Amino acid sequence: MEPILDIVTTICIELMTGAEFAVSVFVNPILGQLDDTAEAHAMLLFARKLGVVMPFWYGLSLLVLLAETFMRRQQPGVALLGAASTGRAPGSSAQPDETIPSSVVAVAG
Repeated sequence: MEPILDIVTTICIELMTGAEFAVSVFVNPILGQLDDTAEAHAMLLFARKLGVVMPFWYGLSLLVLLAETFMRRQQPGVALLGAASTGRAPGSSAQPDETIPSSVVAVAG
């Protein structure tokens, strides 16, 4: 059971990380080259699509991380899984709303 959970957790988290990376590195710079009206419209379309998918993806990622943490609670390194499950590294002061660019929030809202 643990190897299957390891694979599911890795795939889920890595795909989400890849999607976030692609938006940050490739999509946002291209959108920034558009005129303001076209940029706002394109961001609205992206925000609508990602706004539907991402909450479920984040929730699934949290569930598999919590399951992984529970399954490995007696093994060394479980603190790292716990930190990943809470979304912050020990000593991190980032608030959840600081991770969403204000331009996306303004367009989506």
